[in-house]
Amino acid sequence: MTTSGTISSTLIASEVILAAMTDIGVLSAGENPTGEETELGLRTLNYMLKSWQARGVTSWRDTEGSVAFTSGTAKMVLTPYCLDVTEARLIQASNYERPLQRWELAQYRQIPNKATPGYPTAYTVSKLDTSISLTLWPVPNATMTILYSYPRIIEDVTDGAQTIDVPQEWLETVYYGLASRLVPAFGVSRIDPAAAQRIDQRAASLEQILFDSDRPASLYLGASYGRNF
Repeated sequence: MTTSGTISSTLIASEVILAAMTDIGVLSAGENPTGEETELGLRTLNYMLKSWQARGVTSWRDTEGSVAFTSGTAKMVLTPYCLDVTEARLIQASNYERPLQRWELAQYRQIPNKATPGYPTAYTVSKLDTSISLTLWPVPNATMTILYSYPRIIEDVTDGAQTIDVPQEWLETVYYGLASRLVPAFGVSRIDPAAAQRIDQRAASLEQILFDSDRPASLYLGASYGRNF
């Protein structure tokens, strides 16, 4: 038996929108969406992808970054692709990284002397609508590099010709999820209720399966723990 030898399956946004609208019965086979329908599909697709970010760290978004703190600098703005910081380490030597403890913002605010200099032992994360920053304590008393892990933000889809920023095992989930979310936009008069129910159930099932399975496991002292952020 001959196989393709390739593992690069992907979908562009227009393919997902066309498939979703055809499946819910808004479009017939061979028919293409109007410009207005395409805009609706792109907008709904972005809403869905962004809302998925709130459900936790999926392994394909787990990314590593680094930031240099100069002496006396307690706070640095991180890459705009960073959604949160799940762990941080201080590079103390060329072959030694020391983990830092995470404090929630309320814990950091209770520190009586936030300007204490020294080697950082803890960090906290501050989030704004367009940026995220990392604050260290004690404040670095020399130039220090911090390595940090973060779930990156899923890239926007701004054009139908763009590839969707998900791995291939998520393609069916994206397609069914978009179809399910488009049903209310077109109304029950254009969509068969039985088909709508089938799509909703399939979308919910696929999302649950992938969000349950696509979380990295971490090993600590020989035991395996799920990372549920």
